[in-house]
Amino acid sequence: MAEVFLDGEKVDFEGTEPSSANELWNLVESFLGQQGRVLTQLTLDGEAWRLGDADCAFAKAEFSSESQGQQVEALLASVLEKADAVGAYLEAFSGACLARPWRETQKAAPDLLEVLKPSL
Repeated sequence: MAEVFLDGEKVDFEGTEPSSANELWNLVESFLGQQGRVLTQLTLDGEAWRLGDADCAFAKAEFSSESQGQQVEALLASVLEKADAVGAYLEAFSGACLARPWRETQKAAPDLLEVLKPSL
């Protein structure tokens, strides 16, 4: 069987080793799920591979993982970054609503929806 590494550490299997990349992915994903971690990347002989890709022979498999908390933090950081931009746009838009006739401001509504779309 090929060498398998998870977050830089060599993995030794008990019992029957997985015979394909798909089986290997599912086994490691199941193991990590019990620890509150998720797979973020798999490289087979240095090439990126995702579940659903064609099975292939490989000499070395390297998995990377992170905690679910880390993924939530990254997601929140991304949302907050976008929220700052949306907040600034909404502040300018609300000022325009107060300073201009509604007909003029109403024309900008599609732009407002485009700014809000990533947040929805």
